[in-house]
Amino acid sequence: MSVNAEKLLPGLRALVARRLVERFGFKQKEVAQALGLSPSAITQYIKGGRALSQAGALNQPEVMSLVDELCEKVAARKGQLIQAEFLQLLYEASRLLQMKRPPGEGEAPSVRLEGKDQLLETLKSRLQAEQEAAEMFMGMAVHVRNDLSRLLFRQVASDSIRHADIVMAIISAVERGEEGKVDLPSVEELKRLHRYEEVAHVHSLDRVQQLFPSPIIAALLETVEADEEKHSRLLSKLIEMSSAEPRA
Repeated sequence: MSVNAEKLLPGLRALVARRLVERFGFKQKEVAQALGLSPSAITQYIKGGRALSQAGALNQPEVMSLVDELCEKVAARKGQLIQAEFLQLLYEASRLLQMKRPPGEGEAPSVRLEGKDQLLETLKSRLQAEQEAAEMFMGMAVHVRNDLSRLLFRQVASDSIRHADIVMAIISAVERGEEGKVDLPSVEELKRLHRYEEVAHVHSLDRVQQLFPSPIIAALLETVEADEEKHSRLLSKLIEMSSAEPRA
């Protein structure tokens, strides 16, 4: 009998639900909110039943390690479960079961999961999460009266919008089969840009923080410095990639 990813889903939910309750001390209501399910469904997962019996095939050390890793993240975020992470767990569990399937056993459970389709599902879930985050933080920025505080929330919203654009571009590239294509300027041009970044931003903003020892100003300036460090890392990576590309 063939077992597809959809059939693994209830079993994984049951494992995550029981782990959050038994190991991390979550209440069933909190688990229901995290998984987006009704409290009665969580009760069934905890007590047993069909979903838990389906989890038997998943009760392997490698899979349980992945379940524990996800539950630790949920616990650290005080009950927030990111859907993309659960989809990744589903994919990894499916892959592990497929690898463990004895060769030649026609009746053995198998997992047939298209890697590209699963990748797209994960990306689309992340896209939705980024769009929702952008909307939430932009709404918060509207209600904050202080301009500096408003900037912090707007920056998070802008980052989420940018992240959504990146994920959307990756989705488009994957759907077209162009995710491996690279089109970069020459190494010399990239190095010139890198030098410009280093010279233009050589002056640290530490002095500003000393003159204005405000927590909100410090937080804003830290984001500026973090962006500059990120730009430097990106340019270094692009130089490395461009150097590896064969030139005509």
